Amino acid sequence: MKNLFMLTGFLVIGTSLGFFTINREYLNPSKTAKAMITKGKIYLEQSSKEACEKAVEKFSSVVSNYSKTPEVKEAIYYLGEAYEKMGNTGLALKNYMKLKEYKISPEMSEKINFKIAKIKILQSYADEGVSGFMNLLRKSKDSAMRSEIYNELGKYYAKKRELHEAEKHFKIAIKENGSFREAQLNLADILVKSEKYKEAYIVYNNYLEFYSDIDNEDKELLKQFRINIFNTGKNLYIERKYDHALDFLSVINKHFSNTRENEESLYYSSDIHFKRKNFEKAGAGFEAVLKNEYHEKDAAAMLKQGEIYFQLKNFTKAASLFNRTQKLFPSTQEAQAAKEWEDEIRRMMLDEKRLSKTQTQSIGDFPANEKNTDKKTDKENRSQTKKQTQSDPVELEYTIIPADEYDTIEEPSLVTNPKKDLIGP
Repeated sequence: MKNLFMLTGFLVIGTSLGFFTINREYLNPSKTAKAMITKGKIYLEQSSKEACEKAVEKFSSVVSNYSKTPEVKEAIYYLGEAYEKMGNTGLALKNYMKLKEYKISPEMSEKINFKIAKIKILQSYADEGVSGFMNLLRKSKDSAMRSEIYNELGKYYAKKRELHEAEKHFKIAIKENGSFREAQLNLADILVKSEKYKEAYIVYNNYLEFYSDIDNEDKELLKQFRINIFNTGKNLYIERKYDHALDFLSVINKHFSNTRENEESLYYSSDIHFKRKNFEKAGAGFEAVLKNEYHEKDAAAMLKQGEIYFQLKNFTKAASLFNRTQKLFPSTQEAQAAKEWEDEIRRMMLDEKRLSKTQTQSIGDFPANEKNTDKKTDKENRSQTKKQTQSDPVELEYTIIPADEYDTIEEPSLVTNPKKDLIGP
């Protein structure tokens, strides 16, 4: 009897679980479809190839197994988006076109027409795509949608190298939706290509006013902004358009101080100050390069510090920095240049010592009757100079620091008030 009760209990539990499964899968299919679409959308937001593939799996399952539910239309739309993100425009277009067979809302219809026009332009059906965009603009009053359309038209004209038309459409896109960051990035890029650097700088600054409010989904766009700003500043530096270069590099130094681009940005902006003989700003900048967490420009920065002291005629500190560059960064171009600078200082000090000795001898042995002075020939002069070089080696007045002690030595600070005639405008 006891066994009979237990068997009956198991049958009741099993029947209940089966009924629950049937209820979930068959009696309430919309709920299951919604749950699968939610999971698919979570994957879609991640944007990686693997995540998009999982999203496709979820949406495809809804389309195949729950085709009679209202949720199938939403699944088809997101399936198209997933394929679009994966770069499969053919399958994306197929799903968007399929969705037009269903009874959908005017808002959804507008979105679908936008997607179709966009893909047709990407597939080189440019005239048809542009025509589709223009029809949408005539019908749509949604500013967000209109902004996206103008942005796509701008990209179309940019690809055709019609910079003026591209700039015009990107500006309209921003006017329709002031927080549309992709359009801002595209506009700044076009302005740089048109050599309108001041305008591009203003666009970047306007974007960065929203820096603290940027959502996680915009991090990739922010990274693209950073790279674009840096590359623009670097290219302007290479082209010797220093005023414009400083504008863009200063944005990196101000807003992206903990990035790899900041290392190079600090170096290039400091080198501009060096070229203009503004040694105080240059020195502070090179010091910042040496102190940040990246090291790509450390050797170049230390070499430049030595050159600053050389320009200021502080040869002792210059020689010390050149020597240190060789010790810390051996087998680099900077180490070779530092050796040449150090050798130059040695030659200068040797010449100075020779001149001092010559002047001392002339004063002490100056004859009473100048006319009776025996003049040495050029050959004799060269011979004596050679003997002095061999017998009187010049020692530079600075300490050669062993390599293992560099971390304990305090770096000599750059002068804060260099000579007026050595400071540029």
